[in-house]
Amino acid sequence: MGFPIGNALSLQGSLLAVGYALGPTAVVIFGTARTVSRVALQMVSMVNSTFEPEMSIAYGARNYPLIRTLLRRACQLALIVALAIVLMMMTFGPWFLHRWTGGHVPPSRGLLDIFLLVVVFYALWSTSSVLMTSTNQHEKLATYYVIGTSASCVMCYFLARSVGLYGAAASLLVSEVVMNMYVVPA
Repeated sequence: MGFPIGNALSLQGSLLAVGYALGPTAVVIFGTARTVSRVALQMVSMVNSTFEPEMSIAYGARNYPLIRTLLRRACQLALIVALAIVLMMMTFGPWFLHRWTGGHVPPSRGLLDIFLLVVVFYALWSTSSVLMTSTNQHEKLATYYVIGTSASCVMCYFLARSVGLYGAAASLLVSEVVMNMYVVPA
């Protein structure tokens, strides 16, 4: 249950925090920019989902050299995909946002760039976490995920109140840093 709770805190909790701190107009700008950036995040998740069953099979066969190779390749591919999509979104994201919303939501390059930085941090830990989930060692991972997303959600409100939308977006980095600090060494 930690992963659905963490996802809810990350996705909906941050929107609620922005809404309480800055109002509904800010929620629209924040949510729209975050949605566009999540295209890159979904591509990284696709890489992770591709490698997870292979790692499970290799773990069941006790083929540890293959597990290391799969993890290395998965991390490399996820980072390449994330960086490629992030660069593409940095280039075309504001144009896409303008087209998608019919010009009703002002595209903010700075806000989008922060969200895209979140995607790079996500790529680093999420692909490494595939090893934990594919070998059924994910309980502690889920705990850290809930802790990180909870802290991020609380900070989202306070940073939104003091810094605005950039602060709210930067707060999402908190959960990514927490996850990187736990997952990469583990």
